[in-house]
Amino acid sequence: MNTFKWKIHTLLVFWCISCSTGTGKRKSRPNVWCEKAPGLSDGQRKVCHRVPGLQTAIKKGIEKGLSECEREFKWSRWNCTLLGEKNLLQRAPDGTKETAFTTAMLSAAIAFNIAKACTAKDVTECSCEGVKRPFRGQPWKWKGCNVNIRFGSYAAERFMMSGRSNDTKLKMMSRHNVRAGLEVLKENRVIRCTVGNTGNVKSCHLTLPPLEKISRILKAKYNGANEVFPSLRENKKSLYLLNRARFRNRQSGNRPKKSALVFLVKSQYCYRQDEYRILGTQGRLCRRNTNKEDDCIFLCCGRGYSRNVSHKKRFCNCKKGPSAPCSCKLCTDVVIENKCL
Repeated sequence: MNTFKWKIHTLLVFWCISCSTGTGKRKSRPNVWCEKAPGLSDGQRKVCHRVPGLQTAIKKGIEKGLSECEREFKWSRWNCTLLGEKNLLQRAPDGTKETAFTTAMLSAAIAFNIAKACTAKDVTECSCEGVKRPFRGQPWKWKGCNVNIRFGSYAAERFMMSGRSNDTKLKMMSRHNVRAGLEVLKENRVIRCTVGNTGNVKSCHLTLPPLEKISRILKAKYNGANEVFPSLRENKKSLYLLNRARFRNRQSGNRPKKSALVFLVKSQYCYRQDEYRILGTQGRLCRRNTNKEDDCIFLCCGRGYSRNVSHKKRFCNCKKGPSAPCSCKLCTDVVIENKCL
């Protein structure tokens, strides 16, 4: 019952604030980030403006989400970039495993920052989440400001799904990955407690985990992502996603888990493909003999690499005496760069 009331309240908040409060002319919107951000749909721009303070939280969430994406895939064939980025939220071709990660990471990062803004009272229509009921026999109480992951997830999903393609398959894939990112964030909330003088736990509250932890978990889910295909329900009026068999001798038909990442088409990033805006790995830096994804043999796709050795001079071992001026030595660093051909 409480969940139903909360949903009605949230819907009324989004609806009421979008309506004009006076009978005069509607005020023109300021030229702010949501209006300038490339690739956002009209629906996403509306979500930005509906609740005061939400725009800043969404902006920070996108920036942090993309920063985590670039950090996680810095040494991969796909490094979270596309040729001529025209859409702020698109960093890979539609339907691919890389789009699945980007979608999940962005939704989690946006929800993360909205929930954080709610706790700090930077978003006018949300605050701390309600106090949880104690478990039976629980010696301590829920007390303090629980992070409002419910409002953050609701607003993040609404924002992410407002700009999706009309293609049914892509929309289903996007919805699943958005919810997978939010599910990972929800499952990894941290319980923080205060301890009394006697050493017993007095009270606890829920807070957010580091965003780096969420990106690591999603990277692991990316490595084990499921290829899916849409299937028609028995009533023949709607579709749902089913896992495609990874091996020929196995049958497909299982539905993907709630927190699993899913994709529709496979992709490769070895060579430049202007049609799909894929940059390729030519000219990328790599490392020798690591046996990981940053290894030159793997990253350069077997094309080989060039090795450049340079010398850079810098001041080092600087010392300053009580009566003598500062004196430094001149050191030479050997810099070795390996680049894919």
